[in-house]
Amino acid sequence: ILGEGDNTKIVIRYKESLTEENQLKVNADIAQALEIDIINISEHKEVKPIVEAKDYIFTAATILMLVVGACLFAYYRYNGASALAVILGSVIGTLGFMSIGTILRLSIGMSYFAMLLILNVIIAYFALTIFEAIRRSNWLGNGDYNMAITSALKETRIRIMVFSIAILLLGVLFVAFAPAAIKYVSLNILFIAVVVLAVAWYVIPFVWNVFIPYCKKREYKVKATSEDEE
Repeated sequence: ILGEGDNTKIVIRYKESLTEENQLKVNADIAQALEIDIINISEHKEVKPIVEAKDYIFTAATILMLVVGACLFAYYRYNGASALAVILGSVIGTLGFMSIGTILRLSIGMSYFAMLLILNVIIAYFALTIFEAIRRSNWLGNGDYNMAITSALKETRIRIMVFSIAILLLGVLFVAFAPAAIKYVSLNILFIAVVVLAVAWYVIPFVWNVFIPYCKKREYKVKATSEDEE
């Protein structure tokens, strides 16, 4: 129920369109609840959703293209474990972000979809940053894959922490100073900081460590022969 001057707007959500008979019944219930004459209730107006199916499809397609591009880059530059870590990091990060929003019953609008895109961009960026540090690591050449990713996390730790804290502070500023109409945007910003930090520190390293043994290059034995043996 929204008050506006001498008028009151009542917003009711239905799964299906109301018939004329049901509209009259709803009007009667509203008049009784507000203790007003039924003739003072204006006609029903259908309000379209804030976002439509095409918005969901566009967002999903954009995220998919982003993840596939980052995955292919990781596969050809690093290895299959890196590509898989990019995919699962994005999936887990997206599901985590959406789960928090669902639990808190946040409104889904274009800003929510924008935050999802930003989240996946940041996850892909930090995943590739970590893998680049692994590639430069001496441990990788020695075949110690656990130490390779441990040293890579140490090298990128400050960058990840500073970036996450900056996002967190931005969210806090939104909470403190943003207009009430966009307060939920600040919560989305806070979620990005938490989800990115968790994915960068736990999900990506875990996936990489689990699947790297299956991505090692096969070693071929070369048998030297003399000309007399040919």
